[in-house]
Amino acid sequence: MTTRLQVAAVLALAVVWTASPVAAVGGTALAEPGVDGGVATAETGSAEDAATAETGSAEDAATAEPADPRATPAAVVDSETIEAETADAETAGRLLASRTTTPVGSPVSLGVADASAANESWTLADAPAESDARVYAHGDTATLRPDVAGSYTVGVETEDGTTLTATVRAQGTDRIDLLRRYAPLVSFHENETYYPTRYESFVYNADLEALTAVDDPEPSMFSLAERSDGWELDLDDGDYERYDERYPPTVYGSVHRDVEFRGETYTAVTYWLFYVYDPKQPGSITSLLAHQSDLETVTVLANDSGPQWLAASQHYGGERREWRAVDRVDGHPAVYPALGAHSNYLRDTGAFDGDGIQIQRQFVNETSTDTALFEPAVGIHADRTGDATTWSHDGSVGVDYQLAVLTGDEVWASYEGTVGPEGEGGPVPMARQRWRAPGEWVAGNTAADERQIDARFQSLHFDHARDAAAATVRLGNVGPKPHSFRVRLEAKPVDGGWHEDGRVLNATTLPVGTDATAAATLEGTPPADGRWNVRVRVLAYPESTGGSAESVVVSDPASFTVAVGEGPFGLPLWLRERLREVAAPLALAGVLGALYATLSRFDSS
Repeated sequence: MTTRLQVAAVLALAVVWTASPVAAVGGTALAEPGVDGGVATAETGSAEDAATAETGSAEDAATAEPADPRATPAAVVDSETIEAETADAETAGRLLASRTTTPVGSPVSLGVADASAANESWTLADAPAESDARVYAHGDTATLRPDVAGSYTVGVETEDGTTLTATVRAQGTDRIDLLRRYAPLVSFHENETYYPTRYESFVYNADLEALTAVDDPEPSMFSLAERSDGWELDLDDGDYERYDERYPPTVYGSVHRDVEFRGETYTAVTYWLFYVYDPKQPGSITSLLAHQSDLETVTVLANDSGPQWLAASQHYGGERREWRAVDRVDGHPAVYPALGAHSNYLRDTGAFDGDGIQIQRQFVNETSTDTALFEPAVGIHADRTGDATTWSHDGSVGVDYQLAVLTGDEVWASYEGTVGPEGEGGPVPMARQRWRAPGEWVAGNTAADERQIDARFQSLHFDHARDAAAATVRLGNVGPKPHSFRVRLEAKPVDGGWHEDGRVLNATTLPVGTDATAAATLEGTPPADGRWNVRVRVLAYPESTGGSAESVVVSDPASFTVAVGEGPFGLPLWLRERLREVAAPLALAGVLGALYATLSRFDSS
């Protein structure tokens, strides 16, 4: 078996366009350590040394064409020198590691060279005392994720009884510390069946195929090295329903510095959620679009002042919010992957009455107004989220997931094929624009969240409560997503301006589902004597200040006025106003009555 697969591997590599030295590992091809795709790595620097920049608030998102994903990448934050020994042709009977030195939290691939591992023979022979790391093995290869700094020795027994060992040294925590700082809380719908996992969970259950080469029916992470874009990983029919549970809940993470967005410089902290299968929503028409392999992301853009933006990927792009408007728990953003589709949303549809989230084309530039994927889909709500299960990076909430640091030096980083069949799957993270140019991806493929929020007054009634104003509003959500609208009762002096002199009298948050309505009543008294214009303003987010940048809908401020203070003879202004309101029609009635009486006398004479 081993000899046959070795021959197959050699034949496969003969037609691959790159010519990289390999050493046979069991029945697969093992790329030499250090030959892992040539992904550029930044010089030593701290993850905290991103350039200081004030946060811009303009809505002029870039509309440039997406950059070539294989162009020069944004600098990868790299405070640790990545060392790799180069094995030669005499490494038979040795255990090889794809890297001998790695940042803390970054998985290392291991493989037996020119031998076969005995069943259940992989061990972690030595590790730092405070480490909880373990070896995840699959046949002749395995993966180790060092979780603290120090040396780790992995052992494996071959079929002939030989014990092989390899030592990996983990050092440097800049990446993992930054990833932990903003790691999202990820909440799933109660009917979700596929969760974020390791790439190994897919690779070891797939065939590695190409039209112009011999297929590899038992690929490993080493098999992917230097494969051109003609290759694809394909699960056998039905295999995607057998979830590989040997691997822990995992969210990958990468850190890039000197990232440009809207003319400012940031550090991009990106979380990559990989799913074996994307079944779409069960029972929905969208299940016809089910496919193997799914990769979604959450990106935090931070500068020396802290995080400024959050961008979440979705079907045809994504959405972004300023950090101040992001729902957070102890500094960690709340993210809700859609049931079956896994698009990352910043709202939980389960918390709203009404429908879910409409199928969307997504906004790809500032002039686009389309939300429906195609006309027959208008009114169909394909995406739903929930919070039945929540993941956190440290287990403080729900299930704990592992943060697996990506550096670009992984042995599989140079794979140019697809994970999943052509047309279904996509490339590995390092081959995507989100890796090479994260700022450009955020600018060109995500839309400001408030642009996907819309509402209308279904009814609005103002009234007096002595010198207080009262408003009863029923709000209808006419946007594509459910949302918690901020409804404010505002006032200004009749001769003043809203931006300079406006005051918030009362405010409330009103959750409204898609295509649903909700009502609220607000009362408030202006802070000073005089006559005040009163209005109701609906905002996208609670922290919005004066102006209309984030106003969703505003009532006519000239339609209602309230008076505060005392007038002549100590008469309350509000009472005088009410008397004026009553006196005017009474006076008119008196005039009309007198006119009628006069006309009646003329008629009788």
